[in-house]
Amino acid sequence: MPKPTLQRTARAARIIGVASGLGARDGRCRDGPDALQASGIAADLQSHGLDVSWKETLRPAAPEHLPAAERLAELMDRLAGETRSVAAAGQRLVVLGGDHSCAIGTWSGVSLALKDMGPLGLIWIDAHLDAHTPKTSPSGAIHGMPLALLLGHGDPLLVPKEGGLRPQHVCVVGARDFEPEEAALLLRLGVRVFPMEEIRHRGF
Repeated sequence: MPKPTLQRTARAARIIGVASGLGARDGRCRDGPDALQASGIAADLQSHGLDVSWKETLRPAAPEHLPAAERLAELMDRLAGETRSVAAAGQRLVVLGGDHSCAIGTWSGVSLALKDMGPLGLIWIDAHLDAHTPKTSPSGAIHGMPLALLLGHGDPLLVPKEGGLRPQHVCVVGARDFEPEEAALLLRLGVRVFPMEEIRHRGF
């Protein structure tokens, strides 16, 4: 008797690379997306029957003499345009970045694409809260600030002009390594945080 075949009904997925380390302490992480593309990740997923393609890889375009925040803001505007386009077309997206600051453009773009359906609900799965601001960050690295920026707090250059998130529609799952100032901001805003100890105690 022949084995039943799996009927795949998943939507097409488009991969967007963000080859930037502007928000990180070690800029070499910008090489991650190119390494993943060179590894043939899209073809490997296609071989498993998934409709996946590498759409493009974005890179910093603003002049190098500008401050990192300005260069990153320009890049995030372009990334938001790309994720908005993919989401508006009803496709799934995968953003592969060099540092976690790419979350700023990723989710502001998706939020804009889906705004007619209502506010975007986001489950942020991370060991960190990513909710520092320039005033609270020990390192000053922007990759530790994207959730705060999406919620409207931090460097005005990087706070999305459109497509921000509402704290009542965001929760963080799996947090275990963060500073008190980050937790205080999210508590004040009303973002629900499920730390790892709670998950271990209660389960998912």
